[in-house]
Amino acid sequence: MDDLLQEFIAETRETLEALSGEIVAWESAPADRERLDAIFRFVHTVKGSCGFLDLPRLARLSHAAEDVLAAVRSGERTPDTRLVNAVLAIVDRVGEIVEAIDAGHALDDTGEDLLIAALDTGSEAIVTSAAPVLRAPTRSVRLNVDLLDRMMSGMSDMVLARNELARRMRDEGVDPTIEAALERLSLTVAEMRDTVTRTRMQKIEALFSALPRMVRDTAAELGKTVALHIEGSDVELDREMIEMMRDPLVHL
Repeated sequence: MDDLLQEFIAETRETLEALSGEIVAWESAPADRERLDAIFRFVHTVKGSCGFLDLPRLARLSHAAEDVLAAVRSGERTPDTRLVNAVLAIVDRVGEIVEAIDAGHALDDTGEDLLIAALDTGSEAIVTSAAPVLRAPTRSVRLNVDLLDRMMSGMSDMVLARNELARRMRDEGVDPTIEAALERLSLTVAEMRDTVTRTRMQKIEALFSALPRMVRDTAAELGKTVALHIEGSDVELDREMIEMMRDPLVHL
């Protein structure tokens, strides 16, 4: 069960990083059914996983969000700023609970009834969306980064050994067939090194995922209308570099 719970936490974290931005984008284009379906699938998946893992608070919150999103999908509800704020608040709370579960800390459930009530049509409950949960960078990409570091170190040693072998063969002179075998080995080592390096790469869009939500909330506080356009999000960087850049970018 621990492995399943850790997998759930990792998957939920990964999705939450992009979900707030998706919800903000959906608010600007409520007719975008594909984006609405993606948001609905996330809360539906969380609800299903919570039932299996016995996480009733998460199940209750995600079920409430699923119901209101289902009503929007069927045309019974029309998305507006109040509804989007309420859904964002639910998403924020889900993130807080997931982080508390991972840290082994108890998290008071005060205010969760208000979050759910704010989803109802005609509700007078006023919910202020909290800032997205900021967590310490985790050294994992479904595979512990320390293990990837060891793989990279091993590949570096392999490259050095290959180079030393090639030097000795040139100095002493060997059969051409052995040289051909070494050439094949060199190509294989180079390909493996490139593959291991790419396992650490991540699209830089992960660095920008929190910005749409942040811009939306700041604009709402200041009474401004802001359009955010991000380009180059398909560029790839080492995940560690992205994590190091995340907080400075937020503060800027």
